[in-house]
Amino acid sequence: EGWSDMSMNQDGMVVVEIVLDADGPDESAIYDQKEPIPQSIQSCLGTALGSVAWPLPADQQSIHFPIVGGPR
Repeated sequence: EGWSDMSMNQDGMVVVEIVLDADGPDESAIYDQKEPIPQSIQSCLGTALGSVAWPLPADQQSIHFPIVGGPR
Protein backbone atom coordinates (compact mmCIF):
# COMPACT_ATOMS: atom_id res chain seq x y z
CA GLU A 1 0.00 0.00 0.00
CA GLY A 2 1.49 3.37 -0.94
CA TRP A 3 1.32 6.62 1.04
CA SER A 4 3.55 9.47 -0.10
CA ASP A 5 2.81 11.64 3.00
CA MET A 6 4.37 9.17 5.47
CA SER A 7 6.84 10.87 7.83
CA MET A 8 9.95 8.98 8.97
CA ASN A 9 12.18 9.80 11.94
CA GLN A 10 15.90 10.64 11.76
CA ASP A 11 16.73 6.92 11.55
CA GLY A 12 14.45 6.50 8.53
CA MET A 13 11.86 4.54 10.52
CA VAL A 14 8.19 4.89 11.41
CA VAL A 15 7.40 4.16 15.07
CA VAL A 16 4.40 1.90 15.72
CA GLU A 17 3.20 0.88 19.18
CA ILE A 18 1.33 -2.41 19.60
CA VAL A 19 -0.82 -3.33 22.60
CA LEU A 20 -1.04 -7.09 23.05
CA ASP A 21 -3.52 -9.22 24.92
CA ALA A 22 -3.39 -12.99 25.46
CA ASP A 23 -4.46 -13.64 21.84
CA GLY A 24 -2.09 -11.20 20.12
CA PRO A 25 -2.47 -7.58 18.95
CA ASP A 26 -5.38 -5.69 20.50
CA GLU A 27 -4.63 -2.21 19.17
CA SER A 28 -1.82 -0.26 17.54
CA ALA A 29 -0.79 3.34 16.88
CA ILE A 30 1.46 4.95 14.27
CA TYR A 31 3.37 7.91 15.76
CA ASP A 32 4.78 11.21 14.51
CA GLN A 33 2.73 11.53 11.33
CA LYS A 34 1.97 15.04 10.08
CA GLU A 35 -0.99 14.03 7.89
CA PRO A 36 -4.04 11.92 8.85
CA ILE A 37 -3.35 8.23 8.20
CA PRO A 38 -5.53 6.84 5.39
CA GLN A 39 -7.82 3.93 6.24
CA SER A 40 -6.08 1.77 3.63
CA ILE A 41 -2.74 2.27 5.45
CA GLN A 42 -4.33 1.48 8.81
CA SER A 43 -5.79 -1.72 7.33
CA CYS A 44 -2.42 -2.65 5.80
CA LEU A 45 -0.76 -2.28 9.22
CA GLY A 46 -3.47 -4.41 10.83
CA THR A 47 -3.01 -7.13 8.22
CA ALA A 48 0.78 -7.08 8.69
CA LEU A 49 0.49 -7.31 12.49
CA GLY A 50 -2.06 -10.09 12.14
CA SER A 51 0.40 -12.12 10.06
CA VAL A 52 2.95 -12.31 12.92
CA ALA A 53 2.93 -15.40 15.17
CA TRP A 54 2.13 -14.11 18.67
CA PRO A 55 3.39 -14.13 21.35
CA LEU A 56 6.94 -13.26 20.33
CA PRO A 57 9.89 -14.82 22.16
CA ALA A 58 10.73 -12.90 25.36
CA ASP A 59 14.01 -11.64 23.88
CA GLN A 60 12.38 -10.11 20.76
CA GLN A 61 10.88 -6.72 21.52
CA SER A 62 10.47 -5.32 18.00
CA ILE A 63 9.34 -6.40 14.55
CA HIS A 64 10.78 -4.77 11.43
CA PHE A 65 8.56 -4.29 8.40
CA PRO A 66 10.19 -2.90 5.24
CA ILE A 67 8.82 0.39 3.96
CA VAL A 68 9.13 0.74 0.21
CA GLY A 69 9.10 4.22 -1.26
CA GLY A 70 8.49 7.33 0.82
CA PRO A 71 10.23 10.70 0.63
CA ARG A 72 13.41 10.96 -1.44
